[in-house]
Amino acid sequence: MTTELNIDHLKEIHDQLTNTIKFLSEEAGKARDDGRIDRTKFTQAKDEWGKLETKAIELQGLIDRANASKV
Repeated sequence: MTTELNIDHLKEIHDQLTNTIKFLSEEAGKARDDGRIDRTKFTQAKDEWGKLETKAIELQGLIDRANASKV
């Protein structure tokens, strides 16, 4: 059995990743604001979701190139 990713799958993955990034950044901000984490931990969290943002940008590039090749 083979699994093939199509553009719709990639878009769904991108949307899920984007939603995850938004959730993580909001929760880290809340945790910082109410004192559950300090600035250092917040910065570490920001670095981690920044890595995810880079992957989301790369994934969007794949989607854009796939769409362009369909034209």
